[in-house]
Amino acid sequence: KVVYENGTKAEYTAAEAGELVVGKDCRVENLKVDADTAVTIQEGATVDLLEQEGGQLKNSGTIKEMEQWSGDFENGEKGKVDLYTAKHGNAAVTNDGTVTKAVIEESSRYRNNGTTDEMVINARVDITGEGKIGVARVNANGVTFDYEPETVYVDDYVTDPPEFDHEWEDDDN
Repeated sequence: KVVYENGTKAEYTAAEAGELVVGKDCRVENLKVDADTAVTIQEGATVDLLEQEGGQLKNSGTIKEMEQWSGDFENGEKGKVDLYTAKHGNAAVTNDGTVTKAVIEESSRYRNNGTTDEMVINARVDITGEGKIGVARVNANGVTFDYEPETVYVDDYVTDPPEFDHEWEDDDN
């Protein structure tokens, strides 16, 4: 188990099975997660660039930019991600916190129970969960949402428009 408690770490690759904890007063400029590593980013910690190619990642801190090829990513209630990109179909995300912008480049799994301000969807994906999505830019066929985003833009080339499984209930009743 490796624990960073404070200060700045320029680069770290978590490539061996084990556990890494980025503590509340720590900043990691470039973090790469491989293999069967379990990484926890605590509240108050910051990671500038995170590349996930496996393992499990739990975030309660701030990630400025994240690219995910595979593995499980859980953005906790206090977690914040400025830019999240799903790069491969083996990427699985559960967002209970805040994602400013999510880009789906390859089919993946995205469960949104928190807030996603903007989504750019370039591949087939099922967006599940009861969280809020501000703007969705749909550039692919076969996109489904559990709940309709506040604003949806569909590219002219999309022949199969997105589907919405549930409607929001009017809070005024």
